[in-house]
Amino acid sequence: MCPSDGARTGCVLAVMAVMLGASHSQEIPGGSRVLAFQAEAAVGYNPRNIHWRSQAAGQQAVWLEGDGDSLEFAICLPRADQVHVTSVRFSSDGWMKEGSVVVDNEEVGTFFTVDNSYRGVNWNTFNTSSGSFQSTSLAEGRHVISVVMKHSMDNDPWGIEIDEVVLEFGSPYTLQDLTCPNDERLAALPGR
Repeated sequence: MCPSDGARTGCVLAVMAVMLGASHSQEIPGGSRVLAFQAEAAVGYNPRNIHWRSQAAGQQAVWLEGDGDSLEFAICLPRADQVHVTSVRFSSDGWMKEGSVVVDNEEVGTFFTVDNSYRGVNWNTFNTSSGSFQSTSLAEGRHVISVVMKHSMDNDPWGIEIDEVVLEFGSPYTLQDLTCPNDERLAALPGR
């Protein structure tokens, strides 16, 4: 997590605005809905960490530069529900890295990049996490979902770029249903 004292050297904090951050959704038979949230729709990170990528879903991705850097976004559930992170879409050009997904300060799964350095070309080659993520029962109200650059192997200085995070909800919510009141794109995270 980023420090709360304003010292943000090497730290990327992004509060993804749910009302502006979904690129696509899909209703699933049985009443659930899958929504993809674009990393570049986030706010609160250094603008130098957003990079144009022609193969990204929204043609942009957000760079998590070092261990502990994260993207965070808030959702507000209108009622208790099951939420499942189905995937994280990312790119990397360098050594293996480990990322994790955290829901309300509880890790629900990890994913790994592979050693794939190709002189920067692989930054535009996106992969979908093959990690297995736990479903989470969440109460009605506000919740924070984070994608964290957990660990770079062999001190890889290049980080990882996040394109999108895909969530499945047990109910067919719309983005408006999940938008937190008064968030206005700058949601106050727990402990801030």
